[in-house]
Amino acid sequence: SSWLPWVLNPTPTATALNSPAVQAVDSLNTAEQFEVLNPAAGDYDLIVSGSIAQGGTQEYWVTWTTVAADVELTYPIGGEVLVPGQITPVRWDAEPNGSPYQLSYSQDNGATWVSIANPGATATQANWQVPTGVNDQMWLRLTRGTQGDTTNYVMSRVGVPTNLNHQWTCPDSFRVTWSPVPGAAGYVVYKLGPQYMDSVGTTTSTAFVFTGSNPNTAEWVSVAALTPAGRAGKRAVAIEKPAGIQGCLVTNDAALTAVLNPVGRMPDCQPVGGLPVEIRVLNPATTPLTSVPIAFQLGSGSIQRDTLSVNLNPGQSSVATLTGTVSASTAGTYALRVWTELTGDQNPYNDTLVQSFTMVASGTPSSLPFAQNFDTFGNCPTTANCGTTACSLSAGWVNATNGSEDIHDWRTNANTTPTSSTGPTGGANGGGANDRYLYLESSSCTNSEALLYSPCIDLTNASLPQLTFSAHMLGNGQGELHVDVLSGGRWTLDAIAPIMGNQGSNWLTINASLVPYIGGNVVLRFRGITGNAASSDIAIDGISISEVISAPAAAVQLPSATPCLGQVVQLFDQSSNSPSGWRWVITPRSGVTFTNGTDSTSQNPWVSFSSLAPYTVQLIASNSFGADTATGSITLTAGAPLPFAEPFAPGLPLGWSVDNPDNGLTWAVANSIGITGTTTNSMTINFFNYNNAPQEDGLITPSIDLSGTTLPFLVFDVAYAPYDPVNYVDGLRVEYSTNCGSSWQPTGYVKSGTTLATKASQTTNFLPSLASHWRRDSIALPAGISGPSVKFRFVGLNGYGNNLYVDNVQVYDLGASAPVAVASASVSDSTCVLDTVLFTAVNPGTALAQWNFGLGSVPSVASGPGPHSVYYFSPGSKTIVLSLNGSGGTDSDTLTLTSFPQTAANWTYRTDTALTFWGQATGVQGVGLNYLWNFGDGTTANTAIGRHTYTAAGTYPVSLTVSGACGSIVLA
Repeated sequence: SSWLPWVLNPTPTATALNSPAVQAVDSLNTAEQFEVLNPAAGDYDLIVSGSIAQGGTQEYWVTWTTVAADVELTYPIGGEVLVPGQITPVRWDAEPNGSPYQLSYSQDNGATWVSIANPGATATQANWQVPTGVNDQMWLRLTRGTQGDTTNYVMSRVGVPTNLNHQWTCPDSFRVTWSPVPGAAGYVVYKLGPQYMDSVGTTTSTAFVFTGSNPNTAEWVSVAALTPAGRAGKRAVAIEKPAGIQGCLVTNDAALTAVLNPVGRMPDCQPVGGLPVEIRVLNPATTPLTSVPIAFQLGSGSIQRDTLSVNLNPGQSSVATLTGTVSASTAGTYALRVWTELTGDQNPYNDTLVQSFTMVASGTPSSLPFAQNFDTFGNCPTTANCGTTACSLSAGWVNATNGSEDIHDWRTNANTTPTSSTGPTGGANGGGANDRYLYLESSSCTNSEALLYSPCIDLTNASLPQLTFSAHMLGNGQGELHVDVLSGGRWTLDAIAPIMGNQGSNWLTINASLVPYIGGNVVLRFRGITGNAASSDIAIDGISISEVISAPAAAVQLPSATPCLGQVVQLFDQSSNSPSGWRWVITPRSGVTFTNGTDSTSQNPWVSFSSLAPYTVQLIASNSFGADTATGSITLTAGAPLPFAEPFAPGLPLGWSVDNPDNGLTWAVANSIGITGTTTNSMTINFFNYNNAPQEDGLITPSIDLSGTTLPFLVFDVAYAPYDPVNYVDGLRVEYSTNCGSSWQPTGYVKSGTTLATKASQTTNFLPSLASHWRRDSIALPAGISGPSVKFRFVGLNGYGNNLYVDNVQVYDLGASAPVAVASASVSDSTCVLDTVLFTAVNPGTALAQWNFGLGSVPSVASGPGPHSVYYFSPGSKTIVLSLNGSGGTDSDTLTLTSFPQTAANWTYRTDTALTFWGQATGVQGVGLNYLWNFGDGTTANTAIGRHTYTAAGTYPVSLTVSGACGSIVLA
């Protein structure tokens, strides 16, 4: 007999490539597989005939396997550590012989066996639900008649740790925690190495401190439970320890956060033999910094040192130009290393930065007047491919290199841009095919920076140079446009106020004085950053620098948001006609500090405020032709008073903000059943559809005034149903900031998985539909949290699980006495329509009083203790509610009044020949009514119906007076 090898069909079609192997002659492969079924006893000869052999001989190998007519377990084979309660497939190999199988397991090393299933004769696998609990003596056995197989080694089982959380990161270590596994003898912890999850230690607790890691590097870690025999079970789903210090109070640290100069392209029209070094230093510690020693070195050159005199409170940063310069006189790329040398610095990982810059040839500088409208430039493609398009410019204008300096290029274009509802319809000089401009194509390139460098421009002999250019920023998703100036070898960032957001469909004209940069050559850098949508094309045109021959028209731009105490903000000169002198006057002067090397004569100074007050900001801008004054105001106020409460409305409340680092799904308002069982608005983050673990998104409160508190509490409602508490674990962390969000500290609240859950797991979109789906959590805030501007951040930790909800955020001081509401009124229990009632809160103290005077009242609501004058325009029962909000809580009081209508009536009467008068009051309204009939002959009656017989005929003046508590009326 002869046997042909198994061969696959190599024809390049889907059908052929997916077809099973067949036995056929093979002329393609150099390795063959034969199969001899049910071989008879005897000797077999293998004959190999090679038609072509390189070099005359060809070495080959033959291997074979004899498959017995038996059963063989292929999974598990022994040695595995399984998960209790998990459905595990058991697989085997066997040639069918018509007999069924029996599958069983032992938990006592084979002393006793428990049946799992009786699979049919053709089966090759069966499912087994692993028993609960921990065990180190498990075996599997598969039998079929006299044939059988058991696992080769003993097996174990132990649970998988859940709720793995990163708790804190310090400069020398970080800590993770997890929930205990029942019956576990201990735990082995892992950290991701170059290729694998490497075990780094064991512990018997449910926490582990990793040491020897750079805190500025993200790390992936996991944990597995150990059986009593010391065998490691299945690892938990790994979590990321994010980069940066978190939840660790460092008392002495100086961090270098940026080398601001020299950076990027450095044209040789600058003083290359003496480039200044500018840095930004941050105080991330808990104590103030007053002195920071700095060292720097260019390449392998000599080390230079300087000591910065600073006044940095925790969380504050400062920009400083170091004493000493660096020399880069030849073209090429240089590396500048800068580091701090603070004695006793507790975090060495944020001390050093290495910044590269490239010295390039610049050609002959352009003289004034300078102008560029880009009309002679060649158009670039407008394809929506971000940095793939590299746009070469001319006349000394250069785009930064994509992928290294920036993301994409400024592109030359005319007429419209491809995307609707964004970009100009033509250049700033009237439009048309020859009116070109530069723009950023934001489609497929959102949130991306592009840098544009001008040629060198000579301001050596300039006197009052002014930069003028046109900018176009149309679109609801708009980004930012910044202009930087390189002068004297130093970059000045934001030489004009940044332009942000939708500026409409018209071109803007921007003017800025360049007087601070006269005496040498300058380079302009236009720094465009597209927004978070395709409708964020940014365009520039008509760039010129010329001398001014008129007095300035002063204008200022102040911070749009209210600063916090100690926050450093920048004031921008927006004057036209090129001022050469600036004088900033801020009143009151107490509590005002100029920072970052600026003062009251700087063009765009940096300032901070240490007092809560309204400040008047005045700029006197001048040049040789005259002066002008512009005035604005900045008001620093305390945050919201206690108690703070936010039940949420259909939109994001005023003062709240969202951190959305990836511009993906984030916190948004949702409508559901709340903790009271009624419909509510809450904030939610849709982790069910947010596949970007381990992304973190923050929900930030407005500033809250915690001044003078002794026992502040943060209370909120939370709802969460896990999707899978083992493999898809979401979380919530709550932090606080006392410096407007410049830095955040832990409150101690971190929950995830089943610890966070308020409802059982579900694999559908979670939307709270019952009051029981919510839980009210309280945080006793750490001692020392105080001040007039404290913010809280709810950080959603994405595990691609299920939706998380937060509602009814409250902050109050348990150390303060709750107010007692007592409402009083100038009447006891009733009043009349249109009569005035005075309402007063009795001894409310400092609590905020809010009134609701009930239906039909004018006014219907009021604030303050009163007295408040109120009248009712409708009768009926009235409920008056006084609510007091104080730092220690809330209270309310209720009054009930009845509003009676004003007295009103009419009458009818008749007479007869018997000299009898009949009269009756009709349409009567009022309360406590009395009737008085005067029949005109000296007789009266006091009933509602008047009857009187006269003694003689004649004419008599009859009247009816109806009187009551709410007035009287006379009918005649």
